[in-house]
Formats: sequence, structure tokens, C-alpha cells
Amino acid sequence: MGAEQTGVRADATEGESDEQRRAAFPRDLVGDVPRRSQSPGRPDEGDVPPARHGRAIGRWPLECNSELARAWRAGTAWSRAVPRMLWAILTVAVLIVLLQVRRSRRTVAALERRLEVASRGLESLQQAFSHFAPAEVVEEIIAHGVSTRSEKKEITVLFADLKGFTALGERLEPEVLVRVLNGYFERMSRAITAHRGHVSKFLGDGILALFGALEANPWQTNDAAHAALAMRTALADYNAALRSEGLPPLAVGVGIHRGSVVAGVIGSAELVEYGVIGRAVNLAARVQTLTRAFAVDVLVTEAVRDVLDQRFRLAPMPATEVKGVPGPLATFAVEIFDPTSDAPARPAGGRRSG
Repeated sequence: MGAEQTGVRADATEGESDEQRRAAFPRDLVGDVPRRSQSPGRPDEGDVPPARHGRAIGRWPLECNSELARAWRAGTAWSRAVPRMLWAILTVAVLIVLLQVRRSRRTVAALERRLEVASRGLESLQQAFSHFAPAEVVEEIIAHGVSTRSEKKEITVLFADLKGFTALGERLEPEVLVRVLNGYFERMSRAITAHRGHVSKFLGDGILALFGALEANPWQTNDAAHAALAMRTALADYNAALRSEGLPPLAVGVGIHRGSVVAGVIGSAELVEYGVIGRAVNLAARVQTLTRAFAVDVLVTEAVRDVLDQRFRLAPMPATEVKGVPGPLATFAVEIFDPTSDAPARPAGGRRSG
């Protein structure tokens, strides 16, 4: 009887409809969920009663409860949408970066072109100014502006002047005279700058050159003497060219002195120049005038002789009274520089012997 009842109950269970089986679970747990289609000959996994399918109890709350199902579907949709949104955001970000890079490249290219134009303009300006002032002074003014700062220095001053230039000017046409004078200045300036000097100014037919004014130079006096000899050689070559044109040769006198000066930018707000002020400048000019009296082309003072390389061959001149100098002034004519001489390259103890 029990077996029959059991068999009948089992048959009854097998004969229950889907609605009856769903009714066996609480309504609030099952909910209203549309039934899934069932393939012929294959029971629907979701419709298997809990008693006959061990996983049905764990699956039904997720598959059958309407609120949980909607939440699950929403979560699934969101999980699929998030990567797409991230990819979209990333794509937009990459495009923005690429646009910014492109704009930056254009901006950099434009700035480079402007800097190149400005650099060319600055070089042209510097080159133009270098015709009126030493290159070192032009660079200093461009870098730091015009400064009125001055400083005391010990430098070597070279003053050169053409002999008989007034008479020469009366013999030549003005345009010819200017051409001859410019050729002379060009060659003399080249000889000076080749020995680390710089031309401070042209005074009529005179040249004021400084050694050791713009930069520290322990060999400044030797450089000035070498420059004077280079000027002698350059003038000899220039005179040969003048003679070939039927023009009279030039003669120059050079005076060199070493002493203290005040160096700096001199002038007004509208016009300035780099110059030096001091007794050394005046004395170099005085010594130059003595070259006519002694019939020599290069004269130096005792202050120069005392520190000059002893391989320069010097000839002492008679001591002479010079305006502005107390007592007779001793001068020495520079004859040649003998590199084969056994004399010391520099005076021992800073003083020239003999």
C-alpha cells in the first residue's frame, strides 16, 4: 500500500503541470517570469522541479524573481557598455592629444622661424655696430645693455699717426685721399686685431689702439710691440701698391706706453663709446710725436721696455723733455724681433735687464 501510494505520488508528481510546480514555491520568490521555450524531447532546465534537479533551487531565485532578473540584465548591459564607453573616451582623448601635438608642432615651428629671423637681425645689427665699436664692446652691450660702470686698469696704449698727411691731402683729390686713407686704416686695424688689440677710435689720420683693456692679458705689452712691427710690414706692402698706382707712399709713427687708465662706456644717453681716460693715453700720443724727431717709426717708453720680451731689439733714444712729463723722458726705438735670440722670452723678475 505504501509502495502503491508512493508510486501514485511519484506519478502524480510527474504529471503535475508547470503551473502546479511553480505554485509549490513562495510567490514572492518565484515572481512572474516568462517561460523559456522548451526544445522537443528536452526538458527545460529551468522548469525541472527542485526535487528532481539539485541546481534548480540555486538558480530559480536569479532566473525567476522579476526584480533580480531585471537587476541582472541591467548589470550585464552596463558591464557591456562600460568598455565601449571607456574606448570612446580613450579615443576622444587620443584625438585631443594628437590635435594638441599638431598645434604645438605648428607653434614650435612658427617660434623657430621667428627666432631665426630675430637671430639674423641680431647678427646683422651686431655686424653693423662692429664697424663703429670693438666687437667685444658690442657683445657686452647686446648682452647686458649700456652700462656706465667704469674700472681702473693697467693697459698698454698704442697711438699711431701718419706723417706728412696734411701735405698729402693737398696733393690728392678728396675721393682719392679718402680711398687711400681707408686702405691704410683697414690694414693697420687688421695688424692690431691680429695681436689681441682693439682699435678704440680713429682720430683724423690717427689710430688709438688698446691692449688688455677688454680682457685680462698678461702678454699685452708684447702683443702691442708685435702689432707695431706687423703694422710696419703691412704699410710697406701697401706703399708698394700705392706706388704702382702712381700715388705717394705713406709714413707712420707709433708710440707705445703702459700705465693705468679708467676704462668704460663714455658718452651721453644718445651716443656712447667705449674709451679710456688717463695719463697713459696722453703719454703714448706724446711719444708718437718723438718719432719724427728721431726719424724712427716705433718708440716705446721705459715702462714698456721693462716688461718687454728681451728678444725685441731696442735702441735707446736721447732723453727728451715732453710736455706734461716731469723731467726728461727716456724712449727706445723698436728695431726688430729676433726669435732666434738667446735672450729670455720674458724679463726676469718682471724687469728687463740691461
